[in-house]
Amino acid sequence: MHQTKKGNEWHFGMKAHIGVDSRHKSRVRAKVEHPFLVLKVIFGFRKVRYRGIAKNAQRLNVACALTNLFMLRRPLLRLA
Repeated sequence: MHQTKKGNEWHFGMKAHIGVDSRHKSRVRAKVEHPFLVLKVIFGFRKVRYRGIAKNAQRLNVACALTNLFMLRRPLLRLA
């Protein structure tokens, strides 16, 4: 159930298929959000470091490449 108040009027509603829809969305969201966690937390890309778009864009490209390698580190180590 969901309720909200707009002005002095209350509106009530209900969402259907919450369990099925949210499980599918959370799987997709987890796959998409995990690289950003690695990029921001592990590699510290929360704030830009340099002055100028070109230097920050270059740092972002390198950080994204390192994020891909970091996320594939276990399968890559199995090959070695």
